[in-house]
Amino acid sequence: MLTPSVPEGPKNHISNRHSLEVSGTIILPTVLSPTIQKYCTEKMKLPSICLLALGVQMLLAPLATANKLCFVIYQMADNDLEYFIRQDLAEYMQSSLMKNPDTISWVYFDNGDPEAEGTPDPLPDIFDTAGNPLENRTQDVYYLSYNHEFSEMQIVENLGELNSDTMSVVQDFATTAFRDCSEKGATEYMMAFSSHGAGFGGFGGDDVARRRRLGQLLDNGSISGALRSAIDSEIGVGAKLNVLGFDACLMSDYGALDDYSSITENFLASEDVEPGHGWSYAGLELDSAVNIATRIVDLFASDPQSEDGHQTPKTLAVVDTTAHMEFATKWEEFSRFLNIAFQEDENVQTAVKRARSKVLTFAGDTDDEGDKDEDMVDMMDFMNLFDGQCMPSGDLAIALMEAKNSYDAQFVTFKAGPSTDSRYTGMGVHFPSRKEFRANGLNFQVLESSRFATKTSPEWLDFLQTYYTSGTVFGSAGYCSSELATANPPQEEQGLLMVNPLVSGITNGAHDIETGVVKRVDSVFIEFGVELTAILGDGTRRRRLKETRSSRGSHSVPMGKNADSRFLKHEFNKQSRRLQGGSDDYLYMYGGELVGSFSGSVYSASWDRQFGVAGNSANDQHPIYVFSDGAAGKETPVFYFPADKPISIEDIFNMVEFEDATAAGGMAGYIKFSTDAGVVPTLYTTQGGDGDSYSETPATAGGQIVPIVYVDGMIDGFDYFYFIGGYDPVAFDWSTNSPLIIGTLPADDFLLSESGVLTLDLTAEDEDNGDSSYALFEIVDGVATKVNEGADAAMDTDAPSDGGTDSPVETGPPTAVAPTQAPGGGNTTDPPAGGGGQTDAPAGDPTNPPTAAPMVTDAPRGGTADSSATAASTLFSMALTLSVAHLTFA
Repeated sequence: MLTPSVPEGPKNHISNRHSLEVSGTIILPTVLSPTIQKYCTEKMKLPSICLLALGVQMLLAPLATANKLCFVIYQMADNDLEYFIRQDLAEYMQSSLMKNPDTISWVYFDNGDPEAEGTPDPLPDIFDTAGNPLENRTQDVYYLSYNHEFSEMQIVENLGELNSDTMSVVQDFATTAFRDCSEKGATEYMMAFSSHGAGFGGFGGDDVARRRRLGQLLDNGSISGALRSAIDSEIGVGAKLNVLGFDACLMSDYGALDDYSSITENFLASEDVEPGHGWSYAGLELDSAVNIATRIVDLFASDPQSEDGHQTPKTLAVVDTTAHMEFATKWEEFSRFLNIAFQEDENVQTAVKRARSKVLTFAGDTDDEGDKDEDMVDMMDFMNLFDGQCMPSGDLAIALMEAKNSYDAQFVTFKAGPSTDSRYTGMGVHFPSRKEFRANGLNFQVLESSRFATKTSPEWLDFLQTYYTSGTVFGSAGYCSSELATANPPQEEQGLLMVNPLVSGITNGAHDIETGVVKRVDSVFIEFGVELTAILGDGTRRRRLKETRSSRGSHSVPMGKNADSRFLKHEFNKQSRRLQGGSDDYLYMYGGELVGSFSGSVYSASWDRQFGVAGNSANDQHPIYVFSDGAAGKETPVFYFPADKPISIEDIFNMVEFEDATAAGGMAGYIKFSTDAGVVPTLYTTQGGDGDSYSETPATAGGQIVPIVYVDGMIDGFDYFYFIGGYDPVAFDWSTNSPLIIGTLPADDFLLSESGVLTLDLTAEDEDNGDSSYALFEIVDGVATKVNEGADAAMDTDAPSDGGTDSPVETGPPTAVAPTQAPGGGNTTDPPAGGGGQTDAPAGDPTNPPTAAPMVTDAPRGGTADSSATAASTLFSMALTLSVAHLTFA
């Protein structure tokens, strides 16, 4: 219930269920009709008619107004999300919640450009106040409200074109909606914002301004201020909404909650990105506001909103803001002790850095395009990892325990969808790695900005300052119970960061990998693959590579802070590592990465001898590279060619550099998929050819997908780091007619007949100075042998010391391209040219990586292939024979 701080006239109907006399004015409960209430108030007394009316209506009140809900939605659809937000509105209009006479509905709808967004028709089932259906498609802003008398969603006001990323626009709409709800006797207030979300960076994305970078969205403080003014004006001074929600990405963010805790009792939002379809509104029914919020969480997690299956990730939580402030207090206490210990104890330093290297991360507002080392982390996962690494004692242990307990206590509910990483717990915080912080000047701005920094957590901000700027501490002060490395192992004197790395033979179908690490190791990266030198021969691919390469030189691969790590996973120069015998040419093709874990001074992982494959049928599967998050969720890098940019196998042969694919109309992207049943592959691509954001591109958009396979090779004097399309190229159909099948093959069936050699590459890194060392293993007949071990030169770790001189590059959130066939109602539309979706994750331009630090404001919300796709099966001449007998499908 709303709780105004003091009675304030007729608006305080919630607290004033009985008649009060304040300063000579009789204040009546709003169960009386406005006419009778006005008459009785003006008389300054209660004549018999007033007493009779009051008695009758007070008796009826429990039945008529036990729960009268004000449900308000701010839908900013003037961007690449319009198709999906239209569907949200249609779903809400189907719900019994809207049609219940005790629901007062208000919707702010900002229409997008009819031509740019691929939605040329006017909003369906919307009427003017005369009862006429909406006939014209405009780019205007509508105030909509449901008229229960006529059972119609009506346009109350057409305001023309507005910039919805404006504080005054939010305040004006909220004031109008709250006033009407208050006058109609609302007892609870729930408001939702729907568009792009950027967590601590704000909300919005109106194409009038199109400001999707740090500081150019509508910031959280402005939204909170606008709502505070509207609440004070129309509901009551100091009152709170019962629920405030964001049908957007990334808004369950510790850095956002500090702005909203003062205006709402409960906060409903997603920790990570949302699929373009957003919440599921059609199944909502009238209940208390917090129960409706809980129902939204349940439906979001359980309803696939597609006949094909769920998309991933899906995370949604309801946070009790009073309990959240209790958690903030405990988090501050933990941050204070952690800051002290970090400056005094090398084991604490190591535990923090290793916990950060293995914590669940996701894209935030400051991430570089395509970055796999993302800046947002799950708060509980970090606390659990630090706890396991350090096993703290004393005050640090008590503070950590209390922070973890209060973290759990703040959630009314939290749920994740199928195949969403189980490490999500409901809330993220901005916590870049040391390397990323130094490389990206925007992180300095966030840390020092009063606009974006978490105002309620100065101790946390102090710890971050220490974490990013302090040097290495030597010696233990006893804060950790665990010892994280052997002191001064002889290997470290040789520049080696790993101690006795080992790979087992086949045990229960897998190879176990284990290595000791020196104390300064922050992260370990393991990659598996196959050695293909023997099949180089003089085949078609080799001849084409030689012809194309003759005028270009080696692959241009950016290193250091400009490396796009989603498209350039090989951050370490591997050529100098290989021990070649008798041949200058060599080729190793990689199948993916392995995710392991630290335990004290040991890092371990396991490889199940499986390679990822994909194709449009079970009988036509081809190698892909697989990034793993350590759980069911996985990604594979690709180039996407839209239906109007068809390519042939001949075209792919000529795509030696990333820029060749881009020049042919390709969009860099990746496919998210899962090994679990019931989850469909989701394609995210860079839209508009500028690499400014990743956008969800559904199969209904049509087109072709070309895989990117990473290699380490020297062929005819040229270095190779990747092959576009694979060693012998292939293109997959991306359409509803021929779904993409992604599965795995056992290594024994994956190997070329000419090669029986598997490879495992281990790399350990010290982020403080960029040092790394490697250990390379080859596996023949199930037996692993270490073939080389050494130290790499330090990577580029230069970084701006004062926020950087690079100017930010404008980037945008991943969005989603609308399907060509509108769901429900049969409204046929063309897919938006620029994509759409609430899944805004950072995008990467593998051809020309940015020199500045681009960022992401949000993640997705959020045709028929050319005949050349068929030619792929006939032109696929690679000696690799993939037996489908052991194929396992995702």
